[in-house]
Amino acid sequence: MIVYTVICRARDAAILVELATESLAGGNAPQVTTALLEHLRDNPSVIQEGHLKTFVHRNQDDEEMGDDIFNTVMQACTVPISSAPDLDIGQFQEHYFHLWLDDGIYYCCLSDSPEPRHHKVAFACMQAICRDLKQRFSQRKLRSCNAYALNSEFTPNLRSAMHYYNINCDKLSQDQHVNGLLVQVEDMKVILGRNIQLLLDRGEKVDRLLATSDKTLAETNVFRQRSERVKKLKRLQKIKTYMILGGLMLTIGIVVGYTYHNSKS
Repeated sequence: MIVYTVICRARDAAILVELATESLAGGNAPQVTTALLEHLRDNPSVIQEGHLKTFVHRNQDDEEMGDDIFNTVMQACTVPISSAPDLDIGQFQEHYFHLWLDDGIYYCCLSDSPEPRHHKVAFACMQAICRDLKQRFSQRKLRSCNAYALNSEFTPNLRSAMHYYNINCDKLSQDQHVNGLLVQVEDMKVILGRNIQLLLDRGEKVDRLLATSDKTLAETNVFRQRSERVKKLKRLQKIKTYMILGGLMLTIGIVVGYTYHNSKS
């Protein structure tokens, strides 16, 4: 059963809206959730954009745990939801913090069911809440609004979604879409990995093309410089040839003229 839902901005851990069921009244879920979200704000690598994760909070001995809520959460078993069937549930009371990061917004559902199939329903609930939130508010408002600014407007949506997914939990857990949720996530990871590899390979090819282009350009410049030098040499040779011919003709003319002048004399 989903007993608490909160929507939080990732960059500053500002809670935009939250709702707890009556069964959670008087509990410390809001404080524990706040501590967890602040930890995720300070350690953004724990959950990447688009990823789903479940944090398990075990209330083994409240007296031993004391008032350090954060240590209580950090002693939890943090696992991807895909490994939920392998969780060591034990005999202690447990709560499950299901988190999803989408467009810089954390969607968090707290449930008390150890059943992995119910965990998947919690993620389906968060996806439905996410769709409603995006239809209702712009990204600009979500990024700039104050803490708890959406409580009055969006609490009815949370209440409706939590009620629907709680009363239909068993039925929805058999839904093909819900069961395929994690498969879709894993497929997205594989596709993303392939796309990144393709981009890297394409980048290497582009780098090779650029290197070849630079080399060709350099060779073209060298060829142009050599061509210009050859043209200059040919022009100089032609000028030199003209000068020699001109000098030779001038010499012949002088000799002929001098001979003619002497023969007349």
